[in-house]
Amino acid sequence: MKKLIILIVVVIVLSPFVISWLAGGVLQKGVEKGGTWALGSQTELSSASLSLLRGQVTMEELNIRNPEGFKADSALEVGSIDVKTALGSLMSDTIEIEYIDIAEPLITLEVNTGGSNFGALMDHLKSRTGGGEEEAKPAEKEEGASSKKLRIGRVTITSPKVRLAQSLLLKTEQTISLPTLELTDIGGSGEEKGASRDVTLPQLLEEILGTILAAVSRSGLAPPDLQGILDGEVAKNAAKFLKNVGGRIGEVGTEVKGAVKGVKDKIGGLLGGDEEGKKDE
Repeated sequence: MKKLIILIVVVIVLSPFVISWLAGGVLQKGVEKGGTWALGSQTELSSASLSLLRGQVTMEELNIRNPEGFKADSALEVGSIDVKTALGSLMSDTIEIEYIDIAEPLITLEVNTGGSNFGALMDHLKSRTGGGEEEAKPAEKEEGASSKKLRIGRVTITSPKVRLAQSLLLKTEQTISLPTLELTDIGGSGEEKGASRDVTLPQLLEEILGTILAAVSRSGLAPPDLQGILDGEVAKNAAKFLKNVGGRIGEVGTEVKGAVKGVKDKIGGLLGGDEEGKKDE
C-alpha cells in the first residue's frame, strides 16, 4: 500500500513535466512541418518546450533555409522565440496568443538575377494565402498544413541584424542593424490600433518577413544598386507591411521601375544575358 501511494505521488508530481516534454516534441514537429509547407523552404527547430503553469512556449534555434537558387545556407536564424498563449485555446479552432517575442534574429538577404531570397519566400507565402497567381489549395488537404487560425496580440522582433550576402551587386558581405520592430495589428488594416484579426500560419509569416523586408528597404542602409532591388521587392510583395515600420508606399512609380530594371539589366550584362533581356522588352 505504501509503495502504491508513493507511486501515485510520483505520477502526480511528474505528470506536468511529462506532458510538457511530450507537448514540446509535438510542437517542434508541428513548427518544422508547418514552416516548410508555408515557406516552401526547409524549416528546422532544435527544440520546443511548454510551461503548463505559465502557458508559455519556448523555441530554440529556429533555422529557415534559403530557397533554391540562392547560395547562402540560411535565410533566417533565431536563437530563441518565446510565445505566451492561452492553453485552453490550443485545442480550439482559434489559438489565442498574447505575444510572440523573436530575439535577435539574423537575416541573410541575398539577391540574384530573379530578385531577393526574401522575395522568393514571400512569393511562396502568397501562393499559400491566395494572394499569388496560383490559387491557394485547401490547407487540410496538404501535408504540413493546418486549418487552425491564430489571434495574436503582438509580435516583437528584437534587435534584428541583416547580413547582406556577397553577390554580383555586392563584392563584400555587409551587416546592418535594424531597430526593434513591433507588430500590433496582425492581420488588420492598420486603421485601428490593436485590431488584430484571425490569421493563418502563412499569413503570420508573410507579415513577419514582409515587415523585415520593408524595414531593410526603409532603412536606406543598403548599397544603391541593391536598394533598387529591395524597393522593387517591397513594392511587389511587402508594401502593406510598411505600416509596421512607420512608412508608406503607393503605386510603384516609373522611378522605382526604372531603378529595378536598370539593376537587372546590369546583372544580365555581367552574365552575358543582353540578348535575352532585349527579347523581354
